[in-house]
Amino acid sequence: MTKLVIALDNLSIAEVENKVNEIEKYYKGKKTDIIFKVNDLLALVWFNWLYSIFQNSKAFLMIDAKYHDIWNTMKNYLKKLASSEIASKVAILTIHSSVGKEALEDLVKYKKELWLDNLKLFAITVLTSLDEEANIMIYWKSSKENVLNLALIAYESWIDWIVCSANEVKTIKSKFPNNFLVLTPWIRFDKDDKNDQKRVATIEEAMENWSDYIVMWRPILNSPDIIWSINKALNIINKYN
Repeated sequence: MTKLVIALDNLSIAEVENKVNEIEKYYKGKKTDIIFKVNDLLALVWFNWLYSIFQNSKAFLMIDAKYHDIWNTMKNYLKKLASSEIASKVAILTIHSSVGKEALEDLVKYKKELWLDNLKLFAITVLTSLDEEANIMIYWKSSKENVLNLALIAYESWIDWIVCSANEVKTIKSKFPNNFLVLTPWIRFDKDDKNDQKRVATIEEAMENWSDYIVMWRPILNSPDIIWSINKALNIINKYN
């Protein structure tokens, strides 16, 4: 069952609270499986504030930390998360697969030591802001080859799941077990609405490629009617689920 992730990016504290309250009020008592995504800066500075908003919510959080650092720095972040009140509400934490197999394996072990049993670590493969030219310039390979290589590192490190564009999901699904789930960012209603991204897709394309989690930001938060846009996205998802 594919789930919708709503990104709460580039918003002030007050705006995040207002958006979440509006969405929570409308869907109260309804089963939607919506996950809210917050970026690394918001999470690090406002752990306690996040808890004040989500403590009574049925929704879970994705902290898009995108960690790409030395082991001790990432370890300290996990430790801080585990000691916070919001820990039980965090379902997803992102980290770059390119930190390497050893660092990923150590994070998986440390997560278990901290009893963060409900937390899934998602390894980011190749950023969706990189087109084919950029992939070849940086990695000397195509985006699909790079995604596969980085997904393999994550899989062999016992990382839970991965992040890639919708364009590579079918390739991942053909090479790894079905329970190795994939989150696809920058999903649109209209594919022409790319902004600063390169490898984007519509909801229909993401679903047809078997994405397990789809992340939407501007098409929902910039909509004059947020609830209408969320319902539109959920209706499309439910046609495929």
